[in-house]
Amino acid sequence: MNYRHAFHAGNFADVHKHLILIAVLDYLLQKPKPILYLDTHAGRGEYDLRSNEAERGNEWQQGIGLVLDAKVESPLLKRYQHVIRHLQSELHGSRSYPGSPLIAHSILRDADRRVFIEANAEECVALRKSLRQQHSLNLTIDDSDGYHALRAYLPPKEKRSLTLIDAPFENATEFTQLFQGLVAAAERWQRECIVCGIH
Repeated sequence: MNYRHAFHAGNFADVHKHLILIAVLDYLLQKPKPILYLDTHAGRGEYDLRSNEAERGNEWQQGIGLVLDAKVESPLLKRYQHVIRHLQSELHGSRSYPGSPLIAHSILRDADRRVFIEANAEECVALRKSLRQQHSLNLTIDDSDGYHALRAYLPPKEKRSLTLIDAPFENATEFTQLFQGLVAAAERWQRECIVCGIH
């Protein structure tokens, strides 16, 4: 299977993942000490909801399409709506859906370090373009292997970290890679907070 997130961006699973991401980041950032945010399969950063890929299945209509303008009581849902609307205003309006790198980058503070790994060369170039205006000494965009990054970046010098693993699972060995990566991360850094996304 050749997984392309552009087909699924903004769907119900994306909304769920990003709600959790925002909640965990907001919790961690209550303390003043900086954190490392590591995204092992970052994707392109911005997705066009009017692209051919997005319109083929229109999955976003059952996700962000239902949530963004809904009247909600939940503080977390209100926070999510605010984050997405703010990013859309900086991107290409309502036709854009920000991926986890842009969402995390918008929430993290200047002192927090962010590392975005994307092995797909085309997606990595697009991610760099999405973040080209962000001049930060604490920003790394790398086109290496996301599972190897768990060994390379952990334990963090900050002593506090959050890792997002949302792999495409394009082949059967990827679940084994995920398991081995989680074991390696736990051996190197037992205080790590990890969020995994399963499609």
